[in-house]
Amino acid sequence: MFSKVTRSVFAETHAPVTAQYIPDQLAQVRSNLGALKADFDKKNYEGVLDSGQPVLGAAQALVGAALAKKDLIARGFEDQARQPALRLCMRQRGQQVVFL
Repeated sequence: MFSKVTRSVFAETHAPVTAQYIPDQLAQVRSNLGALKADFDKKNYEGVLDSGQPVLGAAQALVGAALAKKDLIARGFEDQARQPALRLCMRQRGQQVVFL
């Protein structure tokens, strides 16, 4: 289980994206992974089994969450870039620009 979580959290191809867009969630998963390893070292296997699956799920969801946030930010920039061009086009046609 540790290897699956570690691979998900520290995957070289996605680590920069997760660190850039969702650093808090990445830090939380890394903290939870550290707690799992500590429980394992203390031979608290029941605690590892109870907490392992949620940590694995959170680790696997990191990449999707990071890519979703990256896309949301990119779309926001695209929308902002289009607005001045739209206003300019409407003014050139003599239409009134109204912002709600």
